[in-house]
Amino acid sequence: MQLGAEERDWIWAVIGRQAAQKLSPDAQGYFARVERDAHLSDELLGWKVRAALRAPRGTDWKTVLQAINAMGEDRNDPTRVYWKARALLAGKPGDAQRAEAQQMLQAIASPRGFYEQLAMEELGLKVTAPVKAAPVTPAEKEMAVGNAGWCARCTRSASACAAKACASGTTPPTCTSRAA
Repeated sequence: MQLGAEERDWIWAVIGRQAAQKLSPDAQGYFARVERDAHLSDELLGWKVRAALRAPRGTDWKTVLQAINAMGEDRNDPTRVYWKARALLAGKPGDAQRAEAQQMLQAIASPRGFYEQLAMEELGLKVTAPVKAAPVTPAEKEMAVGNAGWCARCTRSASACAAKACASGTTPPTCTSRAA
């Protein structure tokens, strides 16, 4: 029985994924046997990217870029956007590549997520902790107490209070949470 090209590519990619999951330096070599990235799912392409990032001789940015470009849905995923921008900036990028990468990084830069923060760093922006939320006001506490499922003593949800030995979300004397 002979395998078709798509089946061979899929098999090599699955072997590559298994090797990449074990952090094997051979993973990239298995993925290199894939002839057409279009035969692979986004999940397998993601592992191909990881293997290229961990390549034994240093990151293989060309493979990173090719694999990300072959991916289908969710092109705005911050992980993909970040690594594609980094791949565009690798080596000696031209002005157009540099501008595209900068635009991509600016689009995801935010203190809200890991790759979003890495984008901020890449742009030279300072990553700061989010502003601490304002304390709960007495009016908000009163509104919460009026809702079923909230503990009147500590103003936590019944499930959160249950972990602190507060039963049923009412005002039991067993609530060990400090009153706010």
